[in-house]
Amino acid sequence: MFAIHPTAISTGPPFLNAIDATLAASESEPRRIDSIASGFSYMLVANVLQRGIGFLRNIALCYYLSDQQLGRWGLTTSFLLIAAPMAVLGLPGTFGRFVESYRTRGQLKAFVGSLMTVAMIGYGLLALWLFAFPASSGSLIFGAPQSSWTMLNIAIALGCIILFNSATELISGLRLSKTASAMHAVNSLSLTILSCIALAWVRDWQVLVVAFSASALLGLLPGCRVLLQESTWGRPAAERFSPRELLQRVAPFAASVWAINLIMNTFDIVDRYMLLHFASAEDSSQMGQALVGQLHSGKLIPTLLANLAAMLGVILLPYMVVEWESGRKERVAASLRTSLKFGTMLLFGLSIGAMLVSPLMFRVVLAGRYADGLAILPAALLVCCWMAVATFLHNYFWCAEKGRVLGGLTMLALVILIALSSFLIPLMGIHGAMLANVLACGVLLLLSIGALRWLGVTLGWETLIVVALPISLALGTIPATMVFGTCIVVASRTCWILTVEEKQAIDAATVPLLNRAGIGVISIWKRT
Repeated sequence: MFAIHPTAISTGPPFLNAIDATLAASESEPRRIDSIASGFSYMLVANVLQRGIGFLRNIALCYYLSDQQLGRWGLTTSFLLIAAPMAVLGLPGTFGRFVESYRTRGQLKAFVGSLMTVAMIGYGLLALWLFAFPASSGSLIFGAPQSSWTMLNIAIALGCIILFNSATELISGLRLSKTASAMHAVNSLSLTILSCIALAWVRDWQVLVVAFSASALLGLLPGCRVLLQESTWGRPAAERFSPRELLQRVAPFAASVWAINLIMNTFDIVDRYMLLHFASAEDSSQMGQALVGQLHSGKLIPTLLANLAAMLGVILLPYMVVEWESGRKERVAASLRTSLKFGTMLLFGLSIGAMLVSPLMFRVVLAGRYADGLAILPAALLVCCWMAVATFLHNYFWCAEKGRVLGGLTMLALVILIALSSFLIPLMGIHGAMLANVLACGVLLLLSIGALRWLGVTLGWETLIVVALPISLALGTIPATMVFGTCIVVASRTCWILTVEEKQAIDAATVPLLNRAGIGVISIWKRT
């Protein structure tokens, strides 16, 4: 959820004209390329639209399905999240880094064809296991054997999402951000429409798998027009394609990105499978699936906020990279401190708002069927805030090219999460799962802060205080609101939390947006 692809690195607005001119000059034939500015704008709008549609869709799923049915759907999406990159060995994830290099040499078709051939072999082996051995594969995914038809349905969905993800990675690597954004929007909107129509007729989670497959294929349509154009693939090859280069250059890059994303994705979903297999000694399959459904409902709002944090992290990374490449490492550290304080306060405030409206959503809209989901919401929001902080911290590791350190820290936190979950879930059920998440996230934060000190970055006591504020969410809405209000007053009237420079930087980012929305302000801070 929070993994940031290192190939997302680009340059900031001061360099837009120069870079766009360079890119245009490097083209050997006419091909429209989206500028960084316009591409980012479309990506931002599409991302917000996609997340909003996805949130409404998840509310509808909770309304239509029982907690057990919702749990099965949650386990399916968790499996697809892990299995899709695992099956293809992370190879499509290299498109963003290497597409343009092979395209300028006229070898893009050979490059994509070679990687996708290997990827499809990996997918074929995994799909064969799902269909041919429904007992073992079903027990792993759902805690109980499933029919061959069910596992075939999941295997088809896995193939469709692999095709969609590979196509969007390729389109993004070609710097056609508008097309990639359109693909995501079509995919999300069609999944919502198809899911709601299907569930209105058949209240079964398996129709969602069919809708998932169909929406992935529909999402390919905006990209097909581009991929079928000969100009997309570049000029004829001037030199012979060398498979050896794939092994020496592409494979190590794919392996590192694959490993880090696998660890981060596993960190995000491990609580579901621990609940499934450790929650109850008797009838663990149905009890575990129902608990997963409750957990899924409790994470609806935190997941929405987590996606917002991930988007903010992706936005901030290019600007930090520009400063790093210019040798201004202290400015990178300053940007890190500012993003930590502002991002934590933003998500803390949104979390309090979520706690205020959640009783209406759970008790009225969902008719009180997900009481456990409502009960774990404060802990889930705390995990969301701390994982967002970890995402911002990890930007510095990407700038310093310390991906291995980052992978090691996350792996250690994952091992701790699994150990705590195996101990706490049998004792406390779904509450034990969330407590294990909170403790593991805290460990990840401490490890990341310690590693940053080792790299020479000191966050400062005021930053650490702000990072610790979301703990008050566990005390309830009123205490958390009081803590947040105090923080806002102190931040606006003094320089104890935010410095003058940080306030000016936040004003520069927010005031123009408020002015465009019709809110005429000069500064969001009360001047002293």
